[in-house]
Amino acid sequence: MEKTDLDIAVAETDKWQDILEQSFSALHEASAESRQHCIGQISLYGCLALKYASEDYAEQCFQQLMKIAKDTAADLILLTAIRDMLAAAARLRKKELFCNWLSQSKGFIKKVINARENPDELSRFLLSITFIICDRKHNDAFNCMRHLMVLFVRTSVNKVVLKSFISEWTSLIAQMLRRQWFEVGDFLLVSLFEALWRKKDCKLLNAVLLQLHLHLQMYCRWDGAENAFKAYKKLQYFYFVLVKYAGRSSNKEEKRKEYLRAVLLNVRDLIANMARIAMQDELKIIRQWYDCLVFEAGDRMQQRARLLLQLEIAYWSRTKPKTSRKQLAYLEDLLQPDLLNKNYHELLLIIS
Repeated sequence: MEKTDLDIAVAETDKWQDILEQSFSALHEASAESRQHCIGQISLYGCLALKYASEDYAEQCFQQLMKIAKDTAADLILLTAIRDMLAAAARLRKKELFCNWLSQSKGFIKKVINARENPDELSRFLLSITFIICDRKHNDAFNCMRHLMVLFVRTSVNKVVLKSFISEWTSLIAQMLRRQWFEVGDFLLVSLFEALWRKKDCKLLNAVLLQLHLHLQMYCRWDGAENAFKAYKKLQYFYFVLVKYAGRSSNKEEKRKEYLRAVLLNVRDLIANMARIAMQDELKIIRQWYDCLVFEAGDRMQQRARLLLQLEIAYWSRTKPKTSRKQLAYLEDLLQPDLLNKNYHELLLIIS
């Protein structure tokens, strides 16, 4: 006889095992029509076990789901069941259990991602689990979630869903950085940049940089330019990667131009907008930006920062001559020694 939610919640401890064994047996004997109901029931029992009984019974329920996952294709019902048990573990502050379950279910989640079916539901699943990880500061789950997020972005073919997913991800970045949870924010930023790097989609790259810069401008409005640049420091490092790629003549010229234009154009507009917010000249924002880039940086990173700065000043002077003309004289100390080689000069001529 099927147990109700109330029956299972108030069941005595010695009855739990019998109830679960009946449910597990029913699942393995279920027809295709009733199988989905059985999966949902086992997930529910696992959540109730966490709250009213013991982790051992919840673990049994989760392992039943994992047995099904091994022999099951992309199944949204099973994915939902896994999500519900993960959410229950997080709500009840079972950090170690949450991280273990996420790690165990990684293979099945990758299977669902690679199937490229139902991207809307998959996007919501990944965002909900990511929010839990961030909100609870489950640092041990960062690496697993990063791999899943990168795989989803890299394999996604539905541009509408991907755009919405990225927008939610950048909003979550802004939320975590506003809380000043910088380790969590850095995890989100690094995951996003790895996904963009592997995706190799310049239109998407430009859209993401624009979104991040809008959030950075809001941070500037709240806490000033210096704190905004510090909070989004991983974004500055991503610029270094793109600029380095653009400087290598062995790479595809079209991609080099697109990457360099994406960085310099978006940074130029960011600096102009931050200057308006702070009611300062662009040169002061540029100096604050450079100070952030070189703060506690080694010689190699300082050189990369100086290169990026010189590229940005050169692009700014060529594309906004009226605005930059009077201010350039106050930035001459940052232009020596000149780090722009022939490759960069040629690209600047093209993109300017």
